[in-house]
Amino acid sequence: MTEPIRYADADPVEVWAFRALMLDARPPVAQVVEDATPETATYRCLTSADLLSDEHLLRETFGLLVLAHYRTEPTDLARLLDAPNLTVRALTERGHVVAVALLAQEGALDAETRERMYEGGRIRGNMIPDVLTTQLRDRDAGVPVGQRVLRIATHGAVRSRGLGSTLLSEIRREFAEEMDWLGVGFGATPELLDFWRANGYRTLHLSTSRNDRSGEYSAVMMDPCSDAGRELSARHSGWFCDRIGATLTDALDDAEPDVVRGALAAAEAEPGLDLSAWEWRSSPASRLARPSSIRTRPRSAGSHSGTSWPWPSLTPCRPARSDCSSGRCYKPARGAMSPTGWTSSPSASASGPSAERSKR
Repeated sequence: MTEPIRYADADPVEVWAFRALMLDARPPVAQVVEDATPETATYRCLTSADLLSDEHLLRETFGLLVLAHYRTEPTDLARLLDAPNLTVRALTERGHVVAVALLAQEGALDAETRERMYEGGRIRGNMIPDVLTTQLRDRDAGVPVGQRVLRIATHGAVRSRGLGSTLLSEIRREFAEEMDWLGVGFGATPELLDFWRANGYRTLHLSTSRNDRSGEYSAVMMDPCSDAGRELSARHSGWFCDRIGATLTDALDDAEPDVVRGALAAAEAEPGLDLSAWEWRSSPASRLARPSSIRTRPRSAGSHSGTSWPWPSLTPCRPARSDCSSGRCYKPARGAMSPTGWTSSPSASASGPSAERSKR
């Protein structure tokens, strides 16, 4: 289909709207940037004045961001030029944009704002503090100040050359003394998790619902720059590892295994793999436990060989049983369940009044 429906063919109003809203913006042609490398590219801070005074630079920058995100809207151009908390950083090759990042400053919230956020109020322009405060119940998450990477894009002709990582390294070098953290939120895929992990970012959160736009579970990651940022990152990375086991059996039960592995690999903490005392007592796997990890019962004289009994609710049988030749039989303590679920030994259940009635 080539004939327009809403406008006449070659309608001048349509042409004007596309140019005015930069809906036809494109990155530079491949031929002028194909030789770009991390060593030859130049790091630049692109202010609103820089972009407004150079339409070609603005079109290359916005065009690269448009290609990186399929749901770019005209309001994104207005935010790029007007929003007070947004900044643009780029790598250029001979004046042409080869990689660009859109950053938003977040955090440094006063006590009243943090309390309103904790009670469920939405504070625009603070996505990471909002998630950590509202969803994860951390009252102090909005105290440190950071820069969130809203979008990052590399020209298709020079991808996989390390330009995106170089841009992130330059951003960190610029903001390391001013900010407590650098952060990002995105639809989690194994490739993106590996990319951000390779650039020093650690997993703080994996959402329990899929993003409406990407269809993926959203990940929040952070690269701390100060002691306050490191404390915040370590706290939430540890909480993430503590709760991931429960969410994988519930809200995240359909998450891709590679996504979960990537998120855990990028976590600063390690998930606890040991069981609680109650779990040891109630799990058949307790028979495989280290003797020191659970409460054991010393063996009495005349019982089977060994010094301890690995089930806290069981006692060894006495040698009065003539058919005991395995040395592994047991009997449960009163009111306890054995690891196999029997309330008495199998041989004992075959005797007594109940057994006599079944024989009749």
